[in-house]
Amino acid sequence: MVDVPPSLESLEPFQHLSDEGRQVLRRGVRRRTFAKRATVLARADTVSGAYFVVSGRLRVYTSSSAGREATLYEIEPGETCVLALNCLFNDLRYPAWVDASPGTRIAIVNGHAYRWLFEREAAVRDLTIRALS
Repeated sequence: MVDVPPSLESLEPFQHLSDEGRQVLRRGVRRRTFAKRATVLARADTVSGAYFVVSGRLRVYTSSSAGREATLYEIEPGETCVLALNCLFNDLRYPAWVDASPGTRIAIVNGHAYRWLFEREAAVRDLTIRALS
């Protein structure tokens, strides 16, 4: 038996999208898999979309001028990055760093598609408001 990893569409809130919402999501999503630890976002990067963990884990952290790292939070499967959402909606640069654990799979919903979904799909709006609260 083959272990099939979950897709973004199988995660909440994307299970509840309208047919048009599903089409927008499919056209606007980009997937990345990290075989080893890798940087996903660096401080001052432009945020291209909403980042969702499909499997694995992302670590969001900051670093002092002396090089000491402090973890701000971790993003688990089914969750999104709060800082990236804030940057996406406010046209800000990313204020921290994000690393992927080995074997992590993420889905990035581009900004145009995510804003469309936010405006028209209650489940995405609810997710976004809960994440930012």
